[in-house]
Amino acid sequence: MPPKTKIMANYLDLTTKSADGPYRLPKIKGQIKPVRTVDDTTTYLYDYMSGETIFVDMGGNVDMNVYLPNARAGLNYTIVNKNISAGTGNLTINALASDTMRVISTAPQGVAQTETIKLTFGAAIVSGNTISVSVMGQTITTAFTTNSDTTMAEFASSIQAVAQVSTAIVTQVGSGTSNDRIINISATDTFIGNTLKVHSAVVTGGASQAIVQVTTVRAASAWTGLAHVNNQAADYIQIDTDVSPGGEWIELISDGRYWYAKITSVSAAGITPEG
Repeated sequence: MPPKTKIMANYLDLTTKSADGPYRLPKIKGQIKPVRTVDDTTTYLYDYMSGETIFVDMGGNVDMNVYLPNARAGLNYTIVNKNISAGTGNLTINALASDTMRVISTAPQGVAQTETIKLTFGAAIVSGNTISVSVMGQTITTAFTTNSDTTMAEFASSIQAVAQVSTAIVTQVGSGTSNDRIINISATDTFIGNTLKVHSAVVTGGASQAIVQVTTVRAASAWTGLAHVNNQAADYIQIDTDVSPGGEWIELISDGRYWYAKITSVSAAGITPEG
């Protein structure tokens, strides 16, 4: 059975004066809604938890997942991102069946953006060098092989193998501007805010080490708002905590076929419904 809403009763103190004298004032009634706080990396919601508000205690660089039960008429939950996190962990709310979420947002509207991460190497890669970079929490490492161009191509190929990366292409080699070598990295998703987390690019070893710069290039896309969230079909909703200010509310209710989700957000940049 779903949790019952508790009815609270309280009387004011006998000495409290009403307008007519020192009488016991009428009973004051209120409600306490059932709530729980979760901090596990994986949380499954069940039918008997319907009606609860779920506070998710985000923190650090740990990804957290909340799984909804199969759609059933009347099931409802409210999920709140409790903390402001300085880490890179994401909170993802998942439906068990594909495209069974229907999402609308009350967030401010804005222009969506495509995003390209550019790795610029200030010189060639030489014998003994090793290149490394962190992409979505994964450390990608490539040692020098054959020559600079071959090494860069292998490094780009390893980056492209990351699930969130659509393409990683060497767009310029040593004959280009300022003798730079450039790799452009594109994301698989397009939405407002950052999708790719790329940092800590460095060249080590060898007689010399090229300096690597990481820059982000964004361009406006065709749609506005939170990833076209006007009754958008989705498999999941993701809160990207390193661009989210925290405090987002996701209200979910099922009609028996779909989960209808209303996102109440103070930042359009931090939430993505996808799938």
